[in-house]
Parts: sequence; structure tokens; C-alpha cells
Amino acid sequence: MRGKKQPRLPRRLSRSQKRLILLLVVALLVIYRLWSWPRPSEPESLAEGEHIVTKVVDGDTFTVFPGVQVRLIGVNAPELLPEKGHSEPWAQEATDFLTDQFRSSSWRVRLQFDAVRKDRYRRFLAYGFVGDRFLNAELVRLGLAQYEPQYNYSATVKNVLRRAQEEAQRNRRGIWSAGKTRP
Repeated sequence: MRGKKQPRLPRRLSRSQKRLILLLVVALLVIYRLWSWPRPSEPESLAEGEHIVTKVVDGDTFTVFPGVQVRLIGVNAPELLPEKGHSEPWAQEATDFLTDQFRSSSWRVRLQFDAVRKDRYRRFLAYGFVGDRFLNAELVRLGLAQYEPQYNYSATVKNVLRRAQEEAQRNRRGIWSAGKTRP
């Protein structure tokens, strides 16, 4: 049997090596489980009624608890563009108005929905109220947002928003004033 090497038998693992392997296997299982765990997703529904506002994004969008974005139906406020280093004219005023309204109500808003519940960005579309103030219409009436008739929502609300915009234009408020103009 000279010249032929005997196959080497595997060496027995020490107790500490066994523990290390067990620890690695457990760690890999935990990492796999966390990686494959369902990610928290946005809720498919949001109830009508009172909600707590957690963040104002801009003049027509805000977040309510638990992190759900809401866009006011039928209005378009100028955009805040901090990533570009500037904002559209009247964007800060529209954002400040919405912030002040929520602050005055202890950050509470009452939401009502129409037939279309979400936009293409998966934000909930709603009519917002602070007390008796209809925020969608107030933004337009103050010239801090434009009325958006092309979307699918209540004809009655469209008339309210159209009249609010006519009033803002007639009185040259906000975006309709001679000073800052919106493109």
C-alpha cells in the first residue's frame, strides 16, 4: 500500500466551532426572515372622519397618522421645490395657510371622500375640513390654489370651487395678484 495516501477522515469539530456554526445558521435565518418579511404597506382604505395630521407636505398635500398621504381633491397649490432650491410663487403661503389651519385645530382634520379614493401616486384624495372651514375651497378663495375641474369629483363641489376661484380672480388674491404670478 505504499504510494497510496489514505483519505483523510474529517476532523471532529470542537464545541466552540459547533457553537459558531449554530450561531451563523441562526443569524442567517434571522436575516432571511427579516428580508422576506412583508414590508409595511400603505393602507388600502382610510376611514372618513377625524384624523391627526403628522406633516404638511405642501399647500394641498399632508400626511395623517399612521403615515398616510392625503391630497385635497379639486385643487392644485403651487409646489414647494426644496430639492431645486426654489419654489413656485405662492407655494410657501399655501403651505403656511394649511399648517396654520391644522395648528389651530390641534393638528386635527376631518376627511370626506368622493368616488375616486386615490390618485396615480397612491395618495388618498379627500375634502378636508377644520371645524366648519372647507380647506379645499378656502385655498382657492384666498388665491393659494387653482380649481381643477378636469378630475372626477362632485359637480356640487366643482361649482363651489369654481365660484371661489372667480372670487379670488376678481379680487386679485394670491396667485391672481399683480405681484407674484404663477406660470
